[in-house]
Amino acid sequence: MIKLFVSDLDGTLLNRQLQIDEMNKKAILQAMEQNVHIAIASGRMSAEIRGLMSQYPAGSYAIGQNGATIYSREHHLLQAQQHIPQIAYDIIQQGKQYEELVIFVHTIYDEAYIHERNARTIQYEHRMITAAKSVADLDRQVQQGSLACSKVTFLGDIRLLERLKEQLASRLGNEAEIVVSDVDCMDVTPVGVSKGNAIQLLMEKLALVPDEVACIGDSYNDLSMFKVVGHSFAMRHSDDQIKSEAKYVVDNVAEAIQFCLKNLID
Repeated sequence: MIKLFVSDLDGTLLNRQLQIDEMNKKAILQAMEQNVHIAIASGRMSAEIRGLMSQYPAGSYAIGQNGATIYSREHHLLQAQQHIPQIAYDIIQQGKQYEELVIFVHTIYDEAYIHERNARTIQYEHRMITAAKSVADLDRQVQQGSLACSKVTFLGDIRLLERLKEQLASRLGNEAEIVVSDVDCMDVTPVGVSKGNAIQLLMEKLALVPDEVACIGDSYNDLSMFKVVGHSFAMRHSDDQIKSEAKYVVDNVAEAIQFCLKNLID
């Protein structure tokens, strides 16, 4: 019996206008009416998740920044993880070697920062639901720990991101989690941070076993979810590797929820 359904946002629950389609809205409501808990797991900040899910009276759990922050349905912080300041500083410095890449620094307080606002940052800021703040001495504040950095995001050409990923992996070893979360986006979070680990925390809190949990996603930062739940769904447009690691492949969130309600509810 499914008691918790977890959905990714971008490329999964959200359309190109960063909205939830009507059929997915209805499916979520139907799941809630059958006492299924809903959780959103995203690379986005928890504040963005809360804004999108505020239309649902029952609320949803919010796993933000790939699991760096976890909030209850009542918006209480359950867990937050941040980088060691010097490690966050080193990550940023490595990324700044690639001048074509745009860097966003996120904190456990759901704040997003950039070094300066320009044409390159603006094209990515349009994809954000909450605005980023421009801070001239961002690096110093990160290094000193004035900003509780929980995630560093790099945006740009995938070839540069892959090169930076190899570079960071070699330099940081097991001191950070590095994941490509979109065709032009790479996130670096503290070691141990993942959507899968966040779901395990919720499972413990709700006293659930894997067979009572389903999830859906479309990207590589969703694979950790697939490993810890009993019923994993990949979006049909996902890369073949992602689809191969999911139990089911569907066209949309509504299809996954309907399958769960029809086949996995006692």
